[in-house]
Amino acid sequence: MPKSAREKDLDPDTFIGIGLPLGYSSKGFFKQTKTSLEQAGHNIRNLLLTIPGERVNQPEFGSRLHHLLFEQVDDDFIDEVEMAIRDAIEQWLPYITLQNIEIQEPDVYDAQTKNEAHIKLRFGLAFEPERLEELTFILPVGF
Repeated sequence: MPKSAREKDLDPDTFIGIGLPLGYSSKGFFKQTKTSLEQAGHNIRNLLLTIPGERVNQPEFGSRLHHLLFEQVDDDFIDEVEMAIRDAIEQWLPYITLQNIEIQEPDVYDAQTKNEAHIKLRFGLAFEPERLEELTFILPVGF
């Protein structure tokens, strides 16, 4: 009988997937993930940073975040970023439940971060909503 996702997560000898970015590991050629939730974080990052049309044989895979890079940061910017994230995850990763999305709008008066939108996602797995993970990344933006 196949193991459930929770049983695999608890088994120290089972790996779920490959961690991104690709790199060497002490236990093999690629870094590997140990839990379904950890792998989901890598899957989200991969999805959101992929431009539609970039992936061979799946030209619609990806998110619209790249298209927002050089858009004006206006009153609708935060909503557009959030919608791009929600749409992509809903379409390509339906097993992930987004608990919260925090987007820190770029501060045009701060020379260090004026071209960056900081994004924090809090998510869980649809079949285990009580376990949550956070993923943060920076979206470079233009003015």
